[in-house]
Amino acid sequence: MNDTPMTKWQRDALKTFREQQEAYLEAIDVWRKSVGASTTVGAVPTTPPAPAWDPSEAVGANTAFMEAIFKQQQEFLVRMTQALNPGSSK
Repeated sequence: MNDTPMTKWQRDALKTFREQQEAYLEAIDVWRKSVGASTTVGAVPTTPPAPAWDPSEAVGANTAFMEAIFKQQQEFLVRMTQALNPGSSK
């Protein structure tokens, strides 16, 4: 683990990310409750159950998963930036 302390900006950014995550979770909770109240049981897709895992493989699997999420998020941000700035060449 890196022992370099984070800057104030990084700490503030993490705080903002956490607040955004909490807002999304609250919105999801409200959405699920409203959908559940207005449709039949089972109409909302559920997450598939997590498979059994070997603790010795957890670190490598987690690293690969996080790298995939990071790459996907980067691609999303590029596309979102393009959508928000349609006249931009980047």
